[in-house]
Amino acid sequence: MINFFRKIRQRLLAENKFSKYLLYAIGEIALVMIGILLALQVNNWNESRKERVQEIKLYENLLVSLSADSTDVVKFSGLISAGMEAQKFFISNSYQELIENYTVQQLEDSLKSTGKIGASFFPRYSAYNQMSNSGFQALLQSEEIKSKLLELYDRIYKRYLHVDASIDEKSEFHLKPIIKGDLQIFYDRNNIQPASVFNIKKFETFYPKLIREFSSILSTSGNALDSLRNCQEAIHELLSLIRDELEHLKS
Repeated sequence: MINFFRKIRQRLLAENKFSKYLLYAIGEIALVMIGILLALQVNNWNESRKERVQEIKLYENLLVSLSADSTDVVKFSGLISAGMEAQKFFISNSYQELIENYTVQQLEDSLKSTGKIGASFFPRYSAYNQMSNSGFQALLQSEEIKSKLLELYDRIYKRYLHVDASIDEKSEFHLKPIIKGDLQIFYDRNNIQPASVFNIKKFETFYPKLIREFSSILSTSGNALDSLRNCQEAIHELLSLIRDELEHLKS
């Protein structure tokens, strides 16, 4: 092809047809430019296709991560709610009312349930951090999704973790020393038989102290539950947006 065009140029020059040669040269330059533009267009299309494939992969990873978080939020919300109900049970009854109306087994089971208030949800950050640290976040076309991701991972999750840390501190250094230390109430890890024997005398002695700690931690636990609800709402919104975006990208 190159030899063909070279022969045409040489023939025109030999025949002293400069004007025709000039037109030919312009046409040849135009063809070269069109070829370059087409090559660039194809390259851009290939790069765009690769970016969309990468974007789909990012969304799919986030979908898996957020779905698992959603399941965990439901689980730990239930545990914390059960722990709060158990604590309210003791707060709303006097020692005498508890002894008269409930069995020792019921009281021991309820004390064990109060420990559920320390259940902690641990958000999965790996998919989000991998995307952010590698700079792939720029591949996401949806500004709404990017904004919602930032809100969830950098604000909502962190607010929950702050509240959860406060509960852990109160539970570990104030509540557990009473239940596991003073009252010696705890589970047998092998679930063969109760590893503790409920001592009614100790329960009477430490009941006022126990109620004070329950009352102190209860409001913080309520904040944790509210924070988990905020997490769940934000997760559900993001899951819906990501599914819609994936459907659009794959169509």
